[in-house]
Amino acid sequence: MKVRNKLYISAGVSIALIVILSSLVLVTSGRVAQGNEKHELLDNVRTGVSELDLVTYDYLLHHEERMEQQWYLKYSSLGDILEKSVEEEELISIRADYTVLGDLFSQVTTNSEEIQKLTQEEASQEKIDAAIGLEERLVAQLLITSQSVITDASRLAEEALAEVVEAQRLAVISTLILMISMAITVTTSSLLVARSISRPLNKLTKGAEIIGRGDLEHKVKIQGKDELGQLATSFNQMTENLLEDRSGRERAEHDLGERVKELICLYGVSQLTAQTDANLDEILKGTVSLIPPGWQYPDVTCAKITLADKEFKTDNFKTTRWKQSTDINVQGDKEGSIEVYYLEEKPEIAEGPFLEEERNLIDGITKMLGNLIERKRVQKELEKHREHLEELVDERTKEVQEANTELAAVNKELEAFSYSVSHDLRAPLRSIDGFSQVLIEDYPDRLDEQGKDYLNRVRSASQRMAQLIDDMLNLSRVTRSEMKPETVDLSALAQTVVAEFKERQPERQVEFIITEGLVANGDQRLLGAMLENLLENAWKFTSTHPSARIEFGVTQVEGKETFFVRDDGVGFDMTYADKLFGAFQRLHALSEFPGTGIGLATVQRIIHRHGGRVWAEGEVEKGATFYFTLQS
Repeated sequence: MKVRNKLYISAGVSIALIVILSSLVLVTSGRVAQGNEKHELLDNVRTGVSELDLVTYDYLLHHEERMEQQWYLKYSSLGDILEKSVEEEELISIRADYTVLGDLFSQVTTNSEEIQKLTQEEASQEKIDAAIGLEERLVAQLLITSQSVITDASRLAEEALAEVVEAQRLAVISTLILMISMAITVTTSSLLVARSISRPLNKLTKGAEIIGRGDLEHKVKIQGKDELGQLATSFNQMTENLLEDRSGRERAEHDLGERVKELICLYGVSQLTAQTDANLDEILKGTVSLIPPGWQYPDVTCAKITLADKEFKTDNFKTTRWKQSTDINVQGDKEGSIEVYYLEEKPEIAEGPFLEEERNLIDGITKMLGNLIERKRVQKELEKHREHLEELVDERTKEVQEANTELAAVNKELEAFSYSVSHDLRAPLRSIDGFSQVLIEDYPDRLDEQGKDYLNRVRSASQRMAQLIDDMLNLSRVTRSEMKPETVDLSALAQTVVAEFKERQPERQVEFIITEGLVANGDQRLLGAMLENLLENAWKFTSTHPSARIEFGVTQVEGKETFFVRDDGVGFDMTYADKLFGAFQRLHALSEFPGTGIGLATVQRIIHRHGGRVWAEGEVEKGATFYFTLQS
């Protein structure tokens, strides 16, 4: 029988005894409660009848209506008590006497009223005495009936109390008997179960201690088909599995040790080949000494590396019939070889005699040496190229120095030219403009309309020439001036430029939208000039429209922060977009829009000096947008 079934039986017997004991207690408790209830009922009946007797005496003494009402109240209360009681044979006589009591008291009250009536009518004494005699007989019967009820109730109450006592006694005796039986049964079943469990458990415990000390061949011998027998079988199976696992682990540890030796060998060779300051012979000597420790039998292993006409051998080198050899190839050409020998036949013949891992190891070493040889050759080539490169650098340095000298001379000439333009050319232009104005103002009567028109054209050309010179000088300064990088508030610069436009031409209806908080790193003076040129372009090319809209903001183009100036003016044809930023290039006639064609060229040079780029998009009569980026 299984341990589980034994435990179930033991537990079942205990539960059955507990159920029987509980049932007995419940039955006995019910009987005791029923007896107590009956005793209490009868005691209430006895008390109620006694109270009726007292009220009866009061009524007979005083014949008051209040006493009569009180009697009926007591009588009704006693009736309620009898109605709530269970129908029992013992209470039949009491209920009958209760009815008789009601009838007798009703007759007594009726007779009492008759006596009072006879007395008031002054009837004969004989009639009055007859009525009084009837009353005495009725009262006697009433009292006798009341005493009978009290006697029966007392007797029944005593019997109920005796039943309660007897039930309690039987309950105590039965409980003791059942508890003793339960104790004996539980003790016996526990001993039997413990005996069938403890011995096998002791065997299992001792077996576990023996196995824990390392004796995995020990077997736990427990006969039986119960759980403990199955546990012993599983325990023995576990020790067999552990034996197999230990054998496999030992094999794995041995294989791991071999792989570690191979990795150490490869790591050592890689460290040697990674040395840039060591020559090839030193690396090959170190490599040949690392080969035997990487093989399974290092004590009987020797090696030789051959490269061109040089050989590198271990101290114990000797050729035998147990040989493994692999070529060292560089770009497909054989440059040498590695030979490994066993001095005696250690491995089994089936292994070749070398293991597959050892064949992979020697292949790995030859690849590293091949890479090393190729790298050494490349290094020699690089040294040659480096020497040649140094010569080229020296030549280019001299050329750059000469070019810098020439550039410095050109810059001086440019500065001299700028000075000449600024001073020598301005004076004649001012003279031409001034004398032409004098002729127009002082000699108007000597000039006809055509003459005045010629002089106005001369003045306009001289003024345009002066403006062109100023723009050229500004463009030159943009290229040569020193930059002072700082954080620049572009929004504030744009607001300043817009305020000047509105002050200059307050009559124009132009809506400006300037994004707040636009900042960039750069030269504030140059960025201010750049923004002024872009906004002035938008202001100029929207002048032909009755109302206009100019916007300065920022967007993302290809993931980079990009600023823009957008207007809804005359726009331009994208076919000529490549000419926008050239010096002196114009897409509109001078008669349509004034200007020298230098502004956007200046913008482009400022943006390039800040490491950014600028471009434009537009459409005729639909406006233009100029985009620019700045190096962050």
